[in-house]
Amino acid sequence: MLTLRTRARQALLAAACTVAVAAPASAAPQPAAPTAVASTVTTVVSSLATAQAVPAAPLAAKKATKVTFNVSDTKVRKGERIWFAGRVTASPKSGRKVVIERRKAGGSWKSYTTTKTRSNGKFRGTVRPTAVYEYRARVTAKGASPAATSATRKVAFSTGKRNLTQRAQMIGSARLGKATTKVKVLSAKQRKATKVKGATTIKHQRFAKGLLVSVTKSGSTRTWLVTGKILKKYLAAGGPTGKLGVPVVDAKCGLIESGCVQRFSRGTIYSSSWKSKASWTPVTGSKGEVIAAARSQVGFRYRYATPGVQHTKYNSWMGSTRAWCSFFQSWASAASGNGSTIPKANSFQKFRSQVGKTMKTGKTPKVGALVFFNTVPPAGTPTHVGLVISVSASTITVVDGNTVGPLPAGYRGVLERTWPRSRALYYAYPSY
Repeated sequence: MLTLRTRARQALLAAACTVAVAAPASAAPQPAAPTAVASTVTTVVSSLATAQAVPAAPLAAKKATKVTFNVSDTKVRKGERIWFAGRVTASPKSGRKVVIERRKAGGSWKSYTTTKTRSNGKFRGTVRPTAVYEYRARVTAKGASPAATSATRKVAFSTGKRNLTQRAQMIGSARLGKATTKVKVLSAKQRKATKVKGATTIKHQRFAKGLLVSVTKSGSTRTWLVTGKILKKYLAAGGPTGKLGVPVVDAKCGLIESGCVQRFSRGTIYSSSWKSKASWTPVTGSKGEVIAAARSQVGFRYRYATPGVQHTKYNSWMGSTRAWCSFFQSWASAASGNGSTIPKANSFQKFRSQVGKTMKTGKTPKVGALVFFNTVPPAGTPTHVGLVISVSASTITVVDGNTVGPLPAGYRGVLERTWPRSRALYYAYPSY
């Protein structure tokens, strides 16, 4: 550290240089007046002494953030969803990102879903445990409020019956509302139409905020909940006596764009914040989840300025501005909660490579398969990919992204189209 004497000497030299530079060009340089220099030194020394005498202002301390986190039930039947809720206590309270994390015993914490706080700092959502997990809420830092983590909540599985009355009590009237119909029982013919093997009794009852459907088979009763946009689509399809059959599990929510997906005995329904109505498919299982998510995007279109530079939501999700036909397929898999089923790669070439390494390929069209086409020269080279959603003797119907079709000039979008089977180069079969 420089001493006061050294700093004063430097100030003296600086003062002399300033005087010399300020002298007119025609005049010979003159030494600085002793009185002026002495005055400058005295002022500098005094200022330095004063600066050292005043302590630095303390940094503003960050306000401690506290976050509460609770779950509606700690013991559930497999396939049931539960509700979580919590609150952030430190300002700013509004718009705080909350990451719900989970881990198995002895494992590491992993992100499960995310949400945001409301103006009062509260947040809420649902989870559908697939195994015994511990859950916690982690709030990210914002402004002067640092990050914080809540206490841990363990959710385990329990066994036994869960009839309609028991499930209604578990959910509670605040979430379910009052019953609006009496309990109805399906006839033997109606039970058979649901395609639930071994079902001996199927009951259902409407409530103000949802529908409960109980299925008894092999002496065990399970009851499933249907709500929101999925319920509207389900009722429009005929409900428990319609073309989708009966639910076989609660909805899986907290997906991309606030998405939810629910399996039924004869199909699948998917909803998200992007569309006012849910979409459905007659395909079941995880294959049906991916297809329903893909179909929900039909109608999306994007106007671009440069064909080679794309800025759709699928590009943002992937982190690349390249052509996005393969990005869309990866997005649909992730949006349905089946992220690893269709690989994620930031270029079509890398996508093809990963598909070739992880999936079987062939010439036979199958529902749920990826189909590769040639759309630009040279002929025979795969340049586009779609998802097969139905197959006939001579055609395939696919959902594909980054395509033109009947869209106006300058637009690309997501379409559902039927092609001759001869257009396909080959198929790849994900492990659903």
